Amino acid sequence: MPTVSSMSTCDCAEAAKASSLTGAGEQFQKHALALVRVWQHAQLEVGFSGPYRDHLAVGAHATLWDGFLMRWISWLRDNIPDIATSASASLSAVMIQRLLEGTLDLAVMYRPGQPPGLTIEHLFDEEFVLVTSAPARSRRTESNYVFVDWGPDFQAEHAAAYPETLPYAVRKRVALARALIARPRLLLLDEPAGGLSAEDIEELAALIVSLPNRACSVMLVEHHMDLVMRVCTGIVVLDFGRVIAAGTPQEIRENEAVTEAYLGAEVTT
Repeated sequence: MPTVSSMSTCDCAEAAKASSLTGAGEQFQKHALALVRVWQHAQLEVGFSGPYRDHLAVGAHATLWDGFLMRWISWLRDNIPDIATSASASLSAVMIQRLLEGTLDLAVMYRPGQPPGLTIEHLFDEEFVLVTSAPARSRRTESNYVFVDWGPDFQAEHAAAYPETLPYAVRKRVALARALIARPRLLLLDEPAGGLSAEDIEELAALIVSLPNRACSVMLVEHHMDLVMRVCTGIVVLDFGRVIAAGTPQEIRENEAVTEAYLGAEVTT
């Protein structure tokens, strides 16, 4: 009989602090998450197999549930009661990944692109409406404009309609969102942290770290070393166009040539 060992929450936390993923582990992590989602979906399907003849997993942007999708789900329950329905709200990239995995049957989203193996159908268009209490002829500025961020797709559409209203940090995110809409396999970023606040850089770092989960690799050119050390798994350091070091973030931190080039050599007198 197999034995089962137990570990307290505190022990787990200490173990997590003491361990870290290898390079191979980081590469496998995105596949592990997909495996977990497939397993959870299989459990859900089996649970519905008794009282229902089928199960429909539906996903959509949170903004699309209020109104259209809530009415549609209600119609399904009234007219096809023997089909179980599970619903979720998420971003386009996550829903497309789940469609490809098979853990989502149908997704309603803005600008889905054309992923291979998926059928895309146009449902309806939404119109941008600018609401303001300012006089009609007055000039809009960043200081008196409230931007509601509904995700990368909305940012791209909003930037096309009202480019002058977006703060600088949001304009940079919009530029990145436009690049991601094409679902590239490799994204080149040239000093994306320039001019951003610490909070904006934190959001940028979180986005860059998430990109490998979308099957997108990143080549980053950046002088903001905190960002580089946080998001990169491999680093190449240049000094006046010459490669002086290459390796992991830890190896770069301990490299004397990098320290001398960027922090200056210690002078003894």
